[in-house]
Amino acid sequence: MFEKIDRISIELTKYCNFNCSYCHQTHYDRILEDFMLSDIIRFINNTSIISKDVLDITPAGGEVTCHEERLGRFFERVESEIHSTKKRFALLSNMSNTDFVLSLLRDGTIDKERVGFSWDGKYNCDTRINKFDNDYFIRQVKKIGESEFSKDINIQHAITKKTIPYLHDNIQFLIDSGIRNINIYLINGEEYTDEDASEYSNQLKLISDTFIDSYINDKNRLRLYIFNKCFRDNVFRSEESQDKVTQCRKLGNSMHITIDGGMYPCTYFGDHDIFKIGDIYSGLNPLKIKEFIDQYIVKPGCLEGNACKNRHCLSCPAANHRLRGALSNRDTNHCKMYSIENYWFGYIMSNIGGGVTPLSLSNYWGRVNEPT
Repeated sequence: MFEKIDRISIELTKYCNFNCSYCHQTHYDRILEDFMLSDIIRFINNTSIISKDVLDITPAGGEVTCHEERLGRFFERVESEIHSTKKRFALLSNMSNTDFVLSLLRDGTIDKERVGFSWDGKYNCDTRINKFDNDYFIRQVKKIGESEFSKDINIQHAITKKTIPYLHDNIQFLIDSGIRNINIYLINGEEYTDEDASEYSNQLKLISDTFIDSYINDKNRLRLYIFNKCFRDNVFRSEESQDKVTQCRKLGNSMHITIDGGMYPCTYFGDHDIFKIGDIYSGLNPLKIKEFIDQYIVKPGCLEGNACKNRHCLSCPAANHRLRGALSNRDTNHCKMYSIENYWFGYIMSNIGGGVTPLSLSNYWGRVNEPT
């Protein structure tokens, strides 16, 4: 771990124009100063473990599109001043400035395979406390679906108690709007009840049938991330141990740099000042890195003597530490949700038979060999 860094996020702002009810971040009006960006670029260029070949770079927030000019200058400076041969820019936004993100895609600034928008469905904009209503978000989804990037942009839909009953309806709306790259994700720390799990299973049954129908009858690409990950971890990585396959694939090859120049293993750690591993002025701290690795390699208690079948478990180590005190202290409340996902993935595989072809790997299972 930390032998080669090929993914960097740089905190551009603390500000966000939304106040999502499930967001773990603290927001206030502060931006990355130009002198600090200069110092960050200098650090990146002078640090040998940071890739000088392909480097994925994400401006982090907050909501980075609230500062159009500053974000534009950020991309220009990083593209021209960082020495890595190929820089791939990623961006995640909350749909409050969709036109600007589309313009960045059209001029080639950001990588179309690394752009996402968060969305809570047709009926739940109140979870994202802001000035926009449901009709606004519906218009944005349709705008994205009508764009030339409709098959590339990823729409990320939160799984909350309020959104679970509408998951299939929302995903069908995305598909009908032209969106073909969809992620639904569990919320760290959310206590899902047995009733939530039962309804989640009902919704995934409908979503699975939609996926199967597309797989068999449709030539257009459709990626549903939960099934993509099940495929990767159960099929593509079937020879790897349960311990290894359920580890976070980003940690150890990524780095987050905060607005103050602090360095952390990923964005979530930086958001909560957990496991600071150095700063851009004094460099990486070997003792802190060793401390992190020593704790990271501890086997999760839930895997001790346990025949867990949820190989796609994605219990975030940073959230584990923040919410339960240790990187390996996984959220067992989510186990029932993972089991449901696994069950419906098996249902999909039994219905598509021998339909895993090179074309389907690209069209339906996504970038299975890359960290996500």
